[in-house]
Amino acid sequence: METVEEPDPTVVSTVSESETFLCQQYVVFSSTFRVPAFYFLVCNQSGAPLPLPDVLRTSLFKTNACENVEISSYALTLPTSTFPLLSHGDHPTLGTSCWYFHPCETSTVIEELMREVKVDDWDESAKLVRWLELWFMVVSSVVNL
Repeated sequence: METVEEPDPTVVSTVSESETFLCQQYVVFSSTFRVPAFYFLVCNQSGAPLPLPDVLRTSLFKTNACENVEISSYALTLPTSTFPLLSHGDHPTLGTSCWYFHPCETSTVIEELMREVKVDDWDESAKLVRWLELWFMVVSSVVNL
């Protein structure tokens, strides 16, 4: 596995700042983890999917969002984690190949945030809306939605 660090300006990347990419983004409900999951695909102008190192250099990802991570051709993993943060697999309803943020810890993270912002008189609908808002805020801390 390779660790992603600051880009070396002496190394030529296949991703240029002036290049245009097609980025398809999806929010999909994970029936296994019972939470939303963010799926995406980034392709070059000829329609070919970008490899993970190039995806991480596009404007989809926030600068420095993926520092000190290990990457392979199919995943991005934090060194201390047993599960990948970002995985490659089939979109659950479209069946197309996509990248996705692994949803295994989503519920734990969002529930922790919910405890910080919870208002006692929220009805169930208000709780669900706030839960989803927090989920989008967490996702948007890494990617530009």
